[in-house]
Amino acid sequence: MTFLWSILNKVIALGANLQKRGLTAATECIRCQETESELHCFFTCQYARKVWELVPLLRAVNPSNDTDLKALVASFRKAICLPPSGIVLNVLPWILWAIWSSRNALIFEGRQQTPEETAIKGIKLAREWSTSQAAITGKNGLPQVPHSRSRDQPRITLDNNRVTCKTDAAWNKERRVAGLGWIFSGLGFDTPLSGSMVETSIGSPLVAEACAIRAALCMATNLEIASLEVLSDNLTLIRAISGITQAKEIIGIVKDIRSISTKIASISFSHFSRSLNAEADTLAK
Repeated sequence: MTFLWSILNKVIALGANLQKRGLTAATECIRCQETESELHCFFTCQYARKVWELVPLLRAVNPSNDTDLKALVASFRKAICLPPSGIVLNVLPWILWAIWSSRNALIFEGRQQTPEETAIKGIKLAREWSTSQAAITGKNGLPQVPHSRSRDQPRITLDNNRVTCKTDAAWNKERRVAGLGWIFSGLGFDTPLSGSMVETSIGSPLVAEACAIRAALCMATNLEIASLEVLSDNLTLIRAISGITQAKEIIGIVKDIRSISTKIASISFSHFSRSLNAEADTLAK
């Protein structure tokens, strides 16, 4: 799941979406008081237009109020960033994230950011991501593959150019209590940052594991992490979050996880071996 996915599927907390859910307060754009839709917030609002004018694109995209959002996003595949930006990948998700962050800073903190500041922030994030991807790919842009790997070598390769979060939970059946643990490492962390908490009225190990990811994501948003890989040794949970399967007992928590994930520009959820999760397991216990 990504921030862009949340925009395209209209699950992000914009005024127009909140209005559809029965909320009528503060549903207009905070900058111009027009209806706050995805298209308006990120593209047609005068503020957003000024941001996009500052992004050095080879082929500028000029949407109108009746432009189809999915078609607009698809058109950005040809919107290449000009040198010397240092960006070789699609800049769209990062500019969208910068606009969203600026909007939230204005609403929740009263902090005004100029279009120039927002554009620079988005370009910087995109450049950092491009640099990190170049470091793990070959000259042809394809992931580098080691010449050999032992059968016991783990398949998960942690990327130090983004933040990784390992989560785990320990459940006490008799007391219906769970210990939750998580640990952040990677980009921006000189040493791993860990956290833990206790949750009551937990009905199963799966619910406990889901609560651990939800708690970790709350911390990730507080830390303003922009690119995150979440790892869990519970395959059922990862498949449920990814939409591959459903598990009735965690539907509500998975919904929370997806909602919180919209606040993170780039996020992925992966399963990995329990043998690699000793640190988070210890925190949970």
